[in-house]
Amino acid sequence: MENNNFDNIPEKFQEPSDPFAPQSQATYNSPPPEREPEMSVGNWLIVFLISIIPCVNIIMLIVWAVSNENKTRRNYARAYLIFMVDFCDRSHLWYRTRGNDRELCEFDDVVVGLA
Repeated sequence: MENNNFDNIPEKFQEPSDPFAPQSQATYNSPPPEREPEMSVGNWLIVFLISIIPCVNIIMLIVWAVSNENKTRRNYARAYLIFMVDFCDRSHLWYRTRGNDRELCEFDDVVVGLA
């Protein structure tokens, strides 16, 4: 008769008897994170209206971008400011490279010559 060494396997290496049995899970005593209230449609309309008023929009976007009052509005303001800076940079770059081109200004010479 053969001697199997499989009878002496430690318990932690053995397969569980029932693979579908519920496993013990660690419990945590930390409370669930608090959710901040969502912004209503009216609040978003106010944000969009303020965002289209010249000069006021830049001031309010900077205020909202640094405030801790509402995380959603803070992220919106930061993204909008990044977009505005990027748009200004690209338009300035386009003007500096294409705006002084004589081919683009020939139409103005024709119009002035007709007057």
